[in-house]
Amino acid sequence: MIDSNEKYMDVNLLPDCEKIKLIESEVSRLLLQININVKYRGYSFLKDCVSYIVFNNLICFNLSKEIYPVVSKKNNVSCAMVEKSIRLAIDQASCMYDSKKKPTNDLEQCIKNMFLINHTKYAISCLSEIIRNNIYNKKYTNFNY
Repeated sequence: MIDSNEKYMDVNLLPDCEKIKLIESEVSRLLLQININVKYRGYSFLKDCVSYIVFNNLICFNLSKEIYPVVSKKNNVSCAMVEKSIRLAIDQASCMYDSKKKPTNDLEQCIKNMFLINHTKYAISCLSEIIRNNIYNKKYTNFNY
């Protein structure tokens, strides 16, 4: 039951710095949930890619021409290194994924497809869409400025 004293805030009304923190925390939570290991550089690159896509509300994007250059510049590495690291992180997570397990919700179905297809753009698109839905469909409470 919702407490009538709680203040609800539309995510779109948050200052950019708060919105970025919220997006990054959701991305981190999701990446850990799907067994993307923090020790791989691809984890931070994937986190940056998905955060950038969600923050800028990109629907249609070109990874190699739009997203990877931004992430590579931020992390001072080449675009090829970003792509290779993300692919490695996803490959490692897919090795740990139990493909015999029946998906029980949209998230698990998306993750299963992501690992079966094993395509980087599909993975980043799925993760971005999940994060976008999580953030914009939730009501976050008690924001303090």
